[in-house]
Amino acid sequence: MLAGSPDPSAPVRGLARIGSPWRLVLMVALPYWLAISTVRIVSFELFASGGARVYNPVALGLTPSTRALHHLLMLVVVLAAYRLALGIGWPRERRPIAAVAHLGLGIAASLVSRPLFVLAVDVLRDVHVDWLRVFMPPSAGLKLWASMSLDFLLPYSFGLALLVGVQTSVALQRSELERANLKTAWMQARLAALRMQLNPHFLFNTFNAIATLLDAQPQPARARALVMALSDLYRRTLIAAEQEWMPLAEELAFAGDYLRIQAERFAGKLDYAIECGADLAGEQVPTLLLQPLVENAVVHGVADDRQALSVWIRVARGAAPTGEPTMTIEVGNATDAALGSTPGAGVGLRNTRTRLAACYGGRARLETRVTEPGRFTATVTVPRSIGRKADAALAGERR
Repeated sequence: MLAGSPDPSAPVRGLARIGSPWRLVLMVALPYWLAISTVRIVSFELFASGGARVYNPVALGLTPSTRALHHLLMLVVVLAAYRLALGIGWPRERRPIAAVAHLGLGIAASLVSRPLFVLAVDVLRDVHVDWLRVFMPPSAGLKLWASMSLDFLLPYSFGLALLVGVQTSVALQRSELERANLKTAWMQARLAALRMQLNPHFLFNTFNAIATLLDAQPQPARARALVMALSDLYRRTLIAAEQEWMPLAEELAFAGDYLRIQAERFAGKLDYAIECGADLAGEQVPTLLLQPLVENAVVHGVADDRQALSVWIRVARGAAPTGEPTMTIEVGNATDAALGSTPGAGVGLRNTRTRLAACYGGRARLETRVTEPGRFTATVTVPRSIGRKADAALAGERR
């Protein structure tokens, strides 16, 4: 997994945990309607207690238990209506039909409030109920029915809007996660392609070095040592192929094997040094990050391979302007003769810049310069903490 990128294997968090429509209704609409019911019951009780000399709540069938049962029955109806509303949705191609369906569903759920209220009164026997007058009411009864229906239609509509808003938020969050997963997969494929581009280039140069050594000075012991170095090198390559990140110590060992092979090729004209403190050896870096820099220092380090060449790798602590701890890795080469053609413009350096941008998201940089005639340096600056975090996340993903 890339540092700073979303973990594609992590469970969906927050709102995206909501799965089925019923789960969405129970997690959003149920708490909403319970809160509405509690406020309405408490509000009416305060109103009734304040006007106790004028109103008789018992005679009206408006005891707290009656209203609580009424709202409980309405809760079942409203949750079912919300589930049906989610099934209707808001399709773009038939929005007018969907709007009429939602309006009709809301009105139907609200109209049920009057019969359920009478049912609650009848169940608790607060007053005698004439069911015929409930469904065939006089004009005053119709007004009461309409009033109760409108009284429930408004909170129902707000609840539906809340439900649709949460559903839209869930859809957007899932879309963002899917896009992040696709971006991560694309980035990993891109890095894999970069490594595949580097490895054949490196293999060609290494075999060319061995062939040159065997043709020029056929010495079995040195050739055997060179083949063993190549074997170690590719053993590390096979291990590195399974990892996005690796300890700096392994990366330096990889570079050391390569420089040892090239030193044999130059037959004493190439010397190299690797300097890294023990406290930095465990830092994580992108796999094969240094290889193109080291290869560039050797292959393009001098215009004439008959001239002496020095190559060095130096690792040191540093700090960004923001105070963030960093690590600088300098890969340089020096010769008394002229440098090779177009120093600092090779494919390996371009690939390295691309990998740094992909792995660190702008928090790392590669600087190249000719410090003096015959002396070229490439300096990589990376944060010290991000690699370790990425490696830990990758290890957790594999477990």
